[in-house]
Amino acid sequence: MREELARIGDGAAPVAVSSDVWARGRRARRRDRLAAGGAALSVLVVLAGAGLTLRGSGSDVPPVATGVEAVPSVIHPVPERLGFGGIDADATWKPSIGESDLAIGRASVAFASGGYQPLPAVITAADGAYHLLQLPGWIGTSLAANMTPGMPLALSPDGRSLAWGWYDASTRGSAQVTAGVRIVDLETGRIRTIRLEGARGVEVASLQWSPDSRWLVWQGAELKRWEVNNTSWGRNVAGRIAPGATVSTSIAVSRGGGEQLAIDDEGTVAWVADGSYRFNRLDLAGTSTGHIDVLGNRPVAAGRFGPGASFAFATNESSSVATFFYEEPRRTPDDDGTLAYKDNAAMVPVAPTTRDLPDDRFPADIEPMGWIDPDHVVELVTPVHPISEAGWTEGDSELVVMSLGDGEQPAYDAVAHVAQGEEHDGRIRGVTVAVDLMTLDHPTRDFPAPEWPWSDERKLAVFGGAGVAVVAALVFVVSYRRGRRQTP
Repeated sequence: MREELARIGDGAAPVAVSSDVWARGRRARRRDRLAAGGAALSVLVVLAGAGLTLRGSGSDVPPVATGVEAVPSVIHPVPERLGFGGIDADATWKPSIGESDLAIGRASVAFASGGYQPLPAVITAADGAYHLLQLPGWIGTSLAANMTPGMPLALSPDGRSLAWGWYDASTRGSAQVTAGVRIVDLETGRIRTIRLEGARGVEVASLQWSPDSRWLVWQGAELKRWEVNNTSWGRNVAGRIAPGATVSTSIAVSRGGGEQLAIDDEGTVAWVADGSYRFNRLDLAGTSTGHIDVLGNRPVAAGRFGPGASFAFATNESSSVATFFYEEPRRTPDDDGTLAYKDNAAMVPVAPTTRDLPDDRFPADIEPMGWIDPDHVVELVTPVHPISEAGWTEGDSELVVMSLGDGEQPAYDAVAHVAQGEEHDGRIRGVTVAVDLMTLDHPTRDFPAPEWPWSDERKLAVFGGAGVAVVAALVFVVSYRRGRRQTP
């Protein structure tokens, strides 16, 4: 066989083979590899870009060490798309986002997010994480809540308890709508319920804690009618909730003076009656004291008691100054006529102290958040003048540490920014802060920005773009190979 094959080979005509066949074959192979590699690289680039986008804003910020509890230096808005609701149903967070387990740990900030139907959000102190809570019976999204000022949500100064107004939506239209106040221990998740009764039901409009986080005061309204799409507001009501109590003690307030209440560590409640500028206080024994001339004609509302005898007022119209007042023991004359302080002397008010806002920061709404110490208060300052007149951007607010004590240059330190976000982000409303976490040296700290789930539009843009890139790469490879086969 071998000899026959050799004979046939010797007699066959020689075949002409180009000298560059081998080189051309190698070049074609390299082109195929480059085309396939380019297509694969295109897909990888698109997927890598999608992955980077998926990580969200703030992902390049190093993680915060656990165990360091603080108030964030920036409070971010929550996208409106994360909540949903309807005309006949109260809004709520989407089930995939909302948290029903309220044992989230100590918190630094609580606020309501949104416009017509605001939803509760809480920031935890150790990690700066945002928790969109499904608070049982949350009244803030109801039609009744839009009839009264304030926000029915309050974080205690120590950050361990959260209070909110609640109601049973299934009882609307009945003779008595079930409603009241609920308080949750954020470390255990245990809820304390206080039921309120009056008229067709009591709608809680706002709440405030005492500086020691033990007492709670609320204000709201009795409703003459409380139906799904129809409510009628009755008289103003208010109450005081003692430490650990499951009942509320009513407080007699004037119709015009109940919009904002404050409470101290002894359970004494204070408010400013509209129009009269009268600072009213009501202690546990029911004794009422009115300081008619303390405020003059300053347009203020009740604010926050300090840890001592200090009090910070909120503004009920735009102002260029922050107003405080404090009390001191009454001095009585000695035998020689010298005025001196006596033991157990009654406290008397001192004329209010004011602090001017910086030139580019007024007029503004001023709302006290609490006190760091007897001489320093944390204020939420929000501009109300046209933004073209100063360096503000529309809706900007700041947490400011302001000093009460006298001095040539009183402290005015902006320590946190309340960001209002983009067009489709919810408004930040009803901010309350755990001021016990703040010190003069370290009032706030930086945390990573929250990473919200993607919107449907963003998913379509990213994954749709990735799909188009993959298809384009495949079409390129197929077309290239087909063209090579057809080349003579």
